This record gives sequence, C-alpha cells and structure tokens, in this order.
Amino acid sequence: MKSKITLKDYLGSVDHSITYAGAFGWDCYGGNAFQLDYEKKRRGEFVFSVSVAFDTDNQTVCEMEVWDYEKNKQYRWINPKYSKKHRQESIKRGLRPEQSIDSLSFIDVKADTILSKAKELCQAKTKSVKKKKC
Repeated sequence: MKSKITLKDYLGSVDHSITYAGAFGWDCYGGNAFQLDYEKKRRGEFVFSVSVAFDTDNQTVCEMEVWDYEKNKQYRWINPKYSKKHRQESIKRGLRPEQSIDSLSFIDVKADTILSKAKELCQAKTKSVKKKKC
C-alpha cells in the first residue's frame, strides 16, 4: 500500500497530460508550491479534473485532487506532513477543512485510492469522449 504520492505517480495517472500549470494559491505548502492540472471537457462542460500541488525544490507532493463533475464528487489526498498546516489555513480563511466548493465536501482518501480514481476516470471518460487514452 502506497502512503505517499510522487510527481511521477501523478503524471502516470493522467498519462502525462497537463492543461494548466501555475503557482499554488495557498501558503500551507510553502513558498515553492506549484500546481499541475489535467482537465477534460465535453461540449464545453467539465467532465473531470485531476490536480497536484507539489514543492518545486524537492518535488514532494503535498496534495492531489480528483474532481468528477458528472457525479459531483471531489476526492482528495493530503500528504500527512502538511495536513495540520492545511487545516489551519482552511480555518484562517473561514472554510471548513473538508470543504471543496460551496456546501460540498472532499472525500479524503488514501494515496492508492486517489491514484486509481484518477486513472479510472481519465481512461473511462476519455474513451467515451475520444476513444483514446488521455
């Protein structure tokens, strides 16, 4: 059972596809936090997204999220090293630590689970859209 996620794990889960890259917007993961996303749309509507936040200095993955827009579910894994800081910043921002958007909550999962969710969603949704891998 995998307890941590590497950048290589993330990239493999989305078949090395990236649609966005930029600085991570919160401070809880440090000043070198960067984010990569892979998002899939169909007819202009989001189908799913898979994102990762990591430290650019040492490549440590801090967080990974999988959003299934069709099922309205958001899965999240936070590196245990950063969970306390994430919780503190959420509260400081006036958010519930488990809050995703509006009144919805993340489903916090283990590293293996989020990687398999990302792979399943990427492969299944993309096949239905373009009949090819991500």
